[in-house]
Amino acid sequence: MKKEGVSLLPARGLLGALVQLPVVLGMFYAVRRCVNAGGRFLWIANIARPDFLLAGLVALLTWATVALGSHSAPEQGRTFLVLFPAVMMFLVLLRLSAGIGLYWAASNLVGLVQAAIVRREALAAAK
Repeated sequence: MKKEGVSLLPARGLLGALVQLPVVLGMFYAVRRCVNAGGRFLWIANIARPDFLLAGLVALLTWATVALGSHSAPEQGRTFLVLFPAVMMFLVLLRLSAGIGLYWAASNLVGLVQAAIVRREALAAAK
């Protein structure tokens, strides 16, 4: 591992997790406080219960993120690769609280922006 320059615990991966920790904890406590205060957020009447519209929004964001990021996937399995995570996300969020859906929506939105940046840079490098 030393010869190839591979570390058992990559510093970048650990640093990325540590940077995300305050955000995750902040969202956890915000959702908990919102539930205790009546649970209303945007159109969601109670974030402790599942929300159909939010589940659809998260599934759409998941689909867009995977579709944008999977440009190198073979065309034959690309449809399954793009649709399966979105369908699974929708089905799972129909059973989980909307608070978790809000977290996944924010995460997918960041992932979508990252995928767009990576794709733009890859297209610029290919020219």
